[in-house]
Amino acid sequence: IIANFIKNPIGHTLTRLAGLNIIITPFDKLFVDDKLLPLGTLRETADSAKRADIIIVSKTPKNLDTAKKKNIVDNLNLKTHQKAFFSSITYQKYKCIKSNTELKNEQDYDITLVSGIANPDLLIYNLKEKAQKVNTINFPDHHNYTAKDVENILLLHNKQTSKKKLILTTQKDATKLKTLLTNFNGENLYYIPIEVAISDKKTFEKKLLNYVTKD
Repeated sequence: IIANFIKNPIGHTLTRLAGLNIIITPFDKLFVDDKLLPLGTLRETADSAKRADIIIVSKTPKNLDTAKKKNIVDNLNLKTHQKAFFSSITYQKYKCIKSNTELKNEQDYDITLVSGIANPDLLIYNLKEKAQKVNTINFPDHHNYTAKDVENILLLHNKQTSKKKLILTTQKDATKLKTLLTNFNGENLYYIPIEVAISDKKTFEKKLLNYVTKD
């Protein structure tokens, strides 16, 4: 399967699988509740979503009850050919970028979080539930890091007085920061892996398989 990802609108991804269209829209800002630029972030009207075959509501809270899910599905106003799914994120043990080893007792550490993602709120909320203290330095989505950025990261990190502290980043940002490891002056840099779970996974996979195996 060759998938092309097209921003349809900002923050909502339309995935085209040659004939199977999938929209991924964030739980905290559904495309049906958004507006066209410049009043909102949509580049197309919400009505354009009728082209989609599957709509995935991403970053859904794990404890979201059935009634609330039904309200969201009703709000999406699905067409007869459409099916909605919900995805949620599970954050894994921190891993050292250099050695890929897991960190034990991560709850004992103060964290300097480095992120270059569109909305780090869910991650920050998760970290604050278990970390001693979380300080954040946010960069624009898809940011390309520089040596100067690392200087600023270290400046914030070194201001922390805790004896147990670390620099943490996202799995996405880790790939870019790995090229600048020598600039961190021996500080171990960690990333937090994620696992994405999709509700009704069997039905979701069946729809994909039915598409790719049809004549």
